[in-house]
Amino acid sequence: VSSASSSSVSSSSSSSVFTEPPHPPLKLIVCLSKNLWRALSVKDQSMLSTLNVRLSRTVTPGVHFVVATTLRRTETLMCCICRGIPILTSEWLMRCLEAQKILPVEGYELKDQEAEQTLGITLSEALSRARRRPLLRGYEVFLAASIAGERRRVAAQVVEAAGGTLLPNSHEPKHHHGQLLLLHRRR
Repeated sequence: VSSASSSSVSSSSSSSVFTEPPHPPLKLIVCLSKNLWRALSVKDQSMLSTLNVRLSRTVTPGVHFVVATTLRRTETLMCCICRGIPILTSEWLMRCLEAQKILPVEGYELKDQEAEQTLGITLSEALSRARRRPLLRGYEVFLAASIAGERRRVAAQVVEAAGGTLLPNSHEPKHHHGQLLLLHRRR
């Protein structure tokens, strides 16, 4: 374990809840990226359960962390960023399994400078912005008919995670009040 991850957090710190779970233990909800689900054995899943960790396949309210290997434009990570949920490296999860306890998260935040540059974002800034104010709060979002099927489902999930209100298809945006965002797919 690196020295950054093995240092303990004082009990007055707001993140100390993850260093020493309160009694009764906090049920930690962790969402895994798809490739980590495939890599995690049944034994590892069982061990995490004994550590009071509930694994999730989706980013829903209540998820404490998302664990991923890289920064990608996937539904899971887009929803995570929109909700301001910290993204940890898979190393944190593996170290927790090795130690058979939940370790502090400091030093395990995902850093992927190459992907950040490609995507044109700074992950830490995007997460901080989302925590201060959801990106689409106060916006009504209309998804054009050109966004269909799986793309529509994913877009709807991201809009919800970002705090936007998705307009039903029957409400063609002719008259609206406040902010309106139109999304369409280029052909």
